[in-house]
Amino acid sequence: MNKSADKNTQDSFVYLLNLIASVLNGKTAVFDKNADWWAVLTISKKHSVENLLYYAVCSFSEEQKDGIPTKILHELFRCHSASVVKESNQQYYTDKIIDDFEKNHIKNMPLKGYFLKKNYPSPDMRAMSDIDILFDISDYPSVKKILTANHKMTVTNEYDTTFSYLIAPYYYLEMHSSLVDKTIANDYLEKVFDRAVIRNGFGCSYKMTDEDAYIYMVYHTAGHCINGGIGIKMIMDFYVFIKAFGEKLDWEYVKARLKEAELSDFEECIKTLSFEWFSADNVVTELDNIGQFVLLSGAYGRFDVSMLSQSLQDMNKSKEKNKKSNGVTFFLKNIFPPYKKMTMIYPIVKKLPFLYPFSWVYRWIQRLIQDRNNAIGKARLSLRYVDEDEKNYYQNTMKEMGLYK
Repeated sequence: MNKSADKNTQDSFVYLLNLIASVLNGKTAVFDKNADWWAVLTISKKHSVENLLYYAVCSFSEEQKDGIPTKILHELFRCHSASVVKESNQQYYTDKIIDDFEKNHIKNMPLKGYFLKKNYPSPDMRAMSDIDILFDISDYPSVKKILTANHKMTVTNEYDTTFSYLIAPYYYLEMHSSLVDKTIANDYLEKVFDRAVIRNGFGCSYKMTDEDAYIYMVYHTAGHCINGGIGIKMIMDFYVFIKAFGEKLDWEYVKARLKEAELSDFEECIKTLSFEWFSADNVVTELDNIGQFVLLSGAYGRFDVSMLSQSLQDMNKSKEKNKKSNGVTFFLKNIFPPYKKMTMIYPIVKKLPFLYPFSWVYRWIQRLIQDRNNAIGKARLSLRYVDEDEKNYYQNTMKEMGLYK
């Protein structure tokens, strides 16, 4: 398990953070003639923030742009164009679907980026892999009929509390019947509809209170952090949200709810990090351990961290039940991770479930390529539960972030 990136990658990541900060704060980005633009672009794609990099480059003078490889400029323009089209399509289809829900008296609540993107300088800056909508499970037969018959959407997944639909190539929709994350031992979000407010102009479409939206963001981020890692985008959301709503938020209420969920320290850590990275007055110069963890996590987390987290959770459950741990079980889970775990690592599996078995093969090949210098030793496909050094690194990092007390 990598614990830090090489110096060039770290420097490129730090430069990317400063470029993004300039965009979020409406400032002209600082041009670095020594930047490794291929590395900066690669990292931005890994974290799904390449469109923000485009906006930063747009603020450069023509002379400065001449110092960037032409292929980089062309690729950034392509990424920007794709982002604008994708955001437009997502907004168009979501509004149509919500209008149909309204006509059929189906209670619904758009989540996360649907509202937050409006607080970015431009809504296409906030990339979304899919649209998330909360609904009442009792309405699912009607929801399914509307999505498949009225909007010609394809059902790609019906698993647990998540129901996924697709209109190729840009529009993925996830209907959620619950927001409770089993990783977080608190059911506060179970009754989020009871506290929500009806959106202006609607009778059945709701919006979370600002306090609940922030609490949900903390819960959601913590779940990802524990189960695989978090990237730039999640940290960035905190900065944008607090800038937009921080002054009118009932912080006393928020802090009390987060304390009940034992997430107060985590929230403080992420909030602090977001302002250290993106505040207009700050310039990032180096990365600490948490920064390294975020850098290596990418937009959707890391497979090795995800597997380690799952193994530790399984071991804890086994201890609680006073059962002897079965090494073969862990061996099989490491080679053939469960469906839910693979959807966290490869979101496309959630959209197209038939790719689930192929994702195993892809990951085996990926791990072997990544660890080609010592493939067998690093693959971790053994009967051991976890490597002790990796376990300590993971748990210490989680503790440093305010989790795993």
